[in-house]
Amino acid sequence: MAIRSLQGELSSRQKELLDYIEEVSGHEHRMPSYREMAAALKLSAVGSVQDLVGALVEKGYLTRNGRHLLLSERRQSAVTHVPVVGVVAAGSLSEAIENNLGVTAFSSELLKTQRGRTVFALRVQGQSMVEAGILAGDLVVVQSQESYKSGDTVVVRYQEEATVKELYFQKNGDVVLRPRNSKMQDIVIASKETESLEFLGKVLAVQRML
Repeated sequence: MAIRSLQGELSSRQKELLDYIEEVSGHEHRMPSYREMAAALKLSAVGSVQDLVGALVEKGYLTRNGRHLLLSERRQSAVTHVPVVGVVAAGSLSEAIENNLGVTAFSSELLKTQRGRTVFALRVQGQSMVEAGILAGDLVVVQSQESYKSGDTVVVRYQEEATVKELYFQKNGDVVLRPRNSKMQDIVIASKETESLEFLGKVLAVQRML
């Protein structure tokens, strides 16, 4: 079936439905049912969902293949599927659990990943980054880097434990891992100990888990 060019802006309800469809498609590799869509949007009438779906088809975000709905090729290419590989602390240092926890879908435009770089997601535990908008239960998308600069939000491993913090390099060679929670103190790694500091990557994006 030919794909129409995207036309017009989405209403808030249309965008909410499209985001939900892309999330389910990314996590479960399937299209949610109309009843699931209605439940996700807290709509009592399936007919209201059908109207929203019709608008998304008309604007080119969804296509029909017989009785089946599909994300348009343009929308599929706009989504990057990122593996969720474990849990990282946003608090005191805590061991990262390296495990295959599935995949999550992010906007390709939002991620702006660089070719050849490893990209993965981690689920956050702890409260140390709340003032940066990173809450417990969120997913952070992390990209491996060759270099880092002060002010980057990074995931690091130190003495076999991992955490997400803001990074600052000091003139004396010390490295500071700064929480974004005014109730918590910096973690200072002395210059003579920085060889034990492993940078896992820079945080590119955060996905709120509602």
